[in-house]
Amino acid sequence: MNTLIKKHRKLKNMKIKFNLFVGLLMAVLGFACSDDNDGGVQTTAVTVTLNYPEGVAAQEGAKVTVRNTVTDASFDGVTDANGSALFQLPAGAYEASASETRTVDYETYVYNGINSAVTVTTGTPVSVKINMIASKSSALLIKELYIGGC
Repeated sequence: MNTLIKKHRKLKNMKIKFNLFVGLLMAVLGFACSDDNDGGVQTTAVTVTLNYPEGVAAQEGAKVTVRNTVTDASFDGVTDANGSALFQLPAGAYEASASETRTVDYETYVYNGINSAVTVTTGTPVSVKINMIASKSSALLIKELYIGGC
């Protein structure tokens, strides 16, 4: 009977230890999963505006990419009707680029631009301008190709 009491006490101690362990684990998980965002990543509003050549109006839908030059993280967006795209970015050094293709009177124009000097600091909204450069795309047609030899 003495061994039965010892086994019962041992089992009771194990249950107490197990319950303490589960309670401690639940407390740790409860604090770890709290809804506190104070330690999260702070972002800043960054507005990228495209400047087109004279006589060319901004259009909605131009692709804008902002890339972190340190981490290589990339953020994509499209412009609104005013030629602007809005991003929420963490602090860092960035490169902003844009590209757009338009067809006017059966001719295709490609507009490209880049701004490599974009610095974002926490809490200070940033405005970035990209000067778009136009190039006319054309098809190359080789009608005949002569190869001479001996």
